[in-house]
Amino acid sequence: MVDVLLIDDERHFLDSLAEGLRVLYPHKLSVVTADSGEKALGMLKTAAFDVVVTDLHMPGVDGYQLLTHMRDTHPGVPVIIMSAFARAEVEKHLLDLRFAKYIEKPLALDEVAHAILSAA
Repeated sequence: MVDVLLIDDERHFLDSLAEGLRVLYPHKLSVVTADSGEKALGMLKTAAFDVVVTDLHMPGVDGYQLLTHMRDTHPGVPVIIMSAFARAEVEKHLLDLRFAKYIEKPLALDEVAHAILSAA
């Protein structure tokens, strides 16, 4: 079972994606959600995850800050980026940060699941 932390400030999107992953991959993925970067940081202090999937643009602690935190404190945990912004724009801001995969929104559920399972 792959333990996944899924982070996005758009609650409806977050709940839909998490539920879809749970329903389609019940024996492969255990999905926990956080609707803010602050909540995710708190969860990362108390629980271990195999893969983190995060949006980049969120109020407060954003995906870039989460990537920096993951690089510094959990270097072995792969991070998958989700973003609705143009790939080239995002990638130039991510040059110094390690991440496993970049997925553009809107995204396909199978694409996300495949990225998670491949990263794990």
